[in-house]
Amino acid sequence: MDDHRGVEDTPMSQRLTNDDFRKLLMTPRSTPSGGAHPSGSVREAMANSGSMPPPTENKGELRRKKKSYYAALKKQEDTKLAELAEKYRDRARERRDGLQDGNPLDPISNTSSAYRAVAPDESKYLGGDMEHTHLVKGLDYALLQKVRSEIQTREQEQEAEMERLVTEPVEPVKEKKEVVFKTTVAKNIYNMIK
Repeated sequence: MDDHRGVEDTPMSQRLTNDDFRKLLMTPRSTPSGGAHPSGSVREAMANSGSMPPPTENKGELRRKKKSYYAALKKQEDTKLAELAEKYRDRARERRDGLQDGNPLDPISNTSSAYRAVAPDESKYLGGDMEHTHLVKGLDYALLQKVRSEIQTREQEQEAEMERLVTEPVEPVKEKKEVVFKTTVAKNIYNMIK
């Protein structure tokens, strides 16, 4: 408690009053270089505006330079796009035009292969399947269309199989006569020859 001194313990000469603080704030700061403003101030930079080079070119020349600069940038960008166009095919445009590798697409085979190629996760968003149906309005119609098309293709395959069986020539079935052996030696000889 001895090291903590209260306000009453300090001598009167060391105490500062409000007047002392006011005087302290009212005194101007001393400048180290003796100039009016410290170095690096905005006012000094504006006063020394002679340090900037004067514009020697007129506005027309500046505009032409800027225009040629941006034209060069545009030309570089166009060449990059042309290089990319050479490296890649625009498959979306080919689908819209109905071409695949320069050949016309078969719309029936294209849609059936697309149904088979759809991953199961994507299939649930495109209508799902009967085991994992979500029956969201709109998707249930897609599921109905999908099931109808599957039934129709299955029926067409069955009809094609039946047509093939009907048109295929039937070979007459030859009846085999069963061979009867009297001795085991004869039976063994027959089995070895056969």
